[in-house]
Amino acid sequence: SHKVDFFKDLYTDPGIARPRLENLAFDTVSLEDRLDLERKLEEVEILSAIRALGADKTPGPE
Repeated sequence: SHKVDFFKDLYTDPGIARPRLENLAFDTVSLEDRLDLERKLEEVEILSAIRALGADKTPGPE
């Protein structure tokens, strides 16, 4: 279909230079940090974060 072809062409355009990631060195996340990221949030943490928001502010960049 025309729509499928459009998006296929859009995302497979050979003229687009895509960066290669094979030779880049990335920092790694420690085991302690990984475990902390995977743990369940406590209700008190969520409530604290919500209360820390300004009353007349929206979250995100201004």
